[in-house]
Amino acid sequence: MNNPSGEDSQRRQLFERLKYTLLTSAYDQVDEILQTLVMKENIGLLYQDFFEGCMVDHQGFLVRGGFFSSPFESCSMDYALYNLLGWAPDSFALKHKLRRIHIAGGAGCSENFQIPWGIFRLPNLEELKISHMGLKNLNPLEKNCPSLRILRLDHNELTEVPRDFLKFSRLKILDLSYNHLEGFPSAGHWLRSMESLQLQGNRLEGLPMELSKYSSLRHLDLSMNQIENIDQNFEEVSSMNRLSLAFNRLKAREEAQWEAYFRNNKQQIGLPF
Repeated sequence: MNNPSGEDSQRRQLFERLKYTLLTSAYDQVDEILQTLVMKENIGLLYQDFFEGCMVDHQGFLVRGGFFSSPFESCSMDYALYNLLGWAPDSFALKHKLRRIHIAGGAGCSENFQIPWGIFRLPNLEELKISHMGLKNLNPLEKNCPSLRILRLDHNELTEVPRDFLKFSRLKILDLSYNHLEGFPSAGHWLRSMESLQLQGNRLEGLPMELSKYSSLRHLDLSMNQIENIDQNFEEVSSMNRLSLAFNRLKAREEAQWEAYFRNNKQQIGLPF
């Protein structure tokens, strides 16, 4: 004779052990666990158990409950949560409701964070912010992420941005400020809808490549970098009306002239060439 209460008890113990493992494991160990889970025949039922008590609020953020509720902050648990949700079956409704994700550094997130790549499989995600997380590397994306409109990876430790990471055909705002970037790749093909590019507080010595291809760009912040010279082709960025160049290695007059040029609808007002 079956003992439902005994089975439930065993299931709870199993989930508690799994939760502890996800809270304390390294990212590669979490990957191994998740790969095993998503191959289970009863994956649909497992998703219901994992995300029981979770909901999406009116702003589009995930409200945690059940398995993913914890008094302790854990980067590995965040990593597992969003990877699982991104790889959920299309029939799993919660996957389609999530529109915004903010992950910010805290007491339990001091290690070098890795982006849960399942995030980019969420079909209706519009905004992603990961800041103060010690993020060092970005891997290329397998495919375009058309739903994303706002991507903020500010205040991390990025030294480069792979061109194949920037597959966001409808992105409006890209914030990579306060990292350690020494360059920005040509990605005009993908970022044709981008209106604001924020690169302040990096280590750029020159302008981002092929700026004229960013046909929708209106706001560019390059302040607090190491830029010494600006090529005259910069004026070909026809859509831009706001430029910030403060605290670079430019002469104060040159900086002011370029900023005024874009602020005043690109009128010729004594540009330095």
